[in-house]
Amino acid sequence: MKLTSLTISLLLGLSLLACSEASGQSTNATSIPTIQVDPRLVGIKLAMDTLSFTTAAAIRARIDQQPEAFFRLLDAARQQALAADGLLRLVDKQHILPADYIPTDLVNLAEYQFDLARNPMLLRQAAMEDLLAMVAAARAKGISLLISSSFRSYEYQSEVYTRHVNTMGLAGANQVSARPGHSQHQLGTAIDFGSITDAFASTAAGQWLVAEAWRFGFSLSYPRGLTAITGYNWESWHYRYLGRAACQLEHDYFDGIQQQLLEFLAAYFTD
Repeated sequence: MKLTSLTISLLLGLSLLACSEASGQSTNATSIPTIQVDPRLVGIKLAMDTLSFTTAAAIRARIDQQPEAFFRLLDAARQQALAADGLLRLVDKQHILPADYIPTDLVNLAEYQFDLARNPMLLRQAAMEDLLAMVAAARAKGISLLISSSFRSYEYQSEVYTRHVNTMGLAGANQVSARPGHSQHQLGTAIDFGSITDAFASTAAGQWLVAEAWRFGFSLSYPRGLTAITGYNWESWHYRYLGRAACQLEHDYFDGIQQQLLEFLAAYFTD
């Protein structure tokens, strides 16, 4: 939001001047009072006004209570995202990736000490440090995090989506599978863990991840009961790497809902 304190002060000053002249008061004897408004908070309001969150008022109240803490996290999250080239890019049913989009920093997970369902599997280098830390923390608790799916190309996602359409019909497929170009897996920062079934939620790995993954920068993309917000059925196994600052922001201010955070960021950083 390209707003500045000077712009807002000038606008308020002109408004007060107009009121003063309309009432016949002299503006020469005393200086015109100005009100300093934080342009960042104005930007927050403008961004939130474009979104349809039922929790928007509660989110704004949290930000108003701790604005400086919020903006520190916001800046840290954005800086990490810029350094990692689109780490917080909004990809969903309405926002698409180019068919030829392939991250330039993909690495083979088989080169690391991970538990893999198959080989090869690729993930962005930008997520590796925190993934290694998360896997190590889980292992310290006696928990294995099996990685079952990671980067998918546009072409591969097209095959996956077509299979779902053939077996479930179009409406059913759209609840459980992303159309090609609309999948977070194409970003190279999404991981499916474990069995890729609802049963994963009740496993030790599933329970550990839902409680701890955000501390390592991984966010559950499609939580239970939020299909109206995310557009997809609950997927207890699907996590996307956003970075630690962004996940802290999501946890502290956005009800732990990734979709709300990413839609807000897309609206706030319109430049």
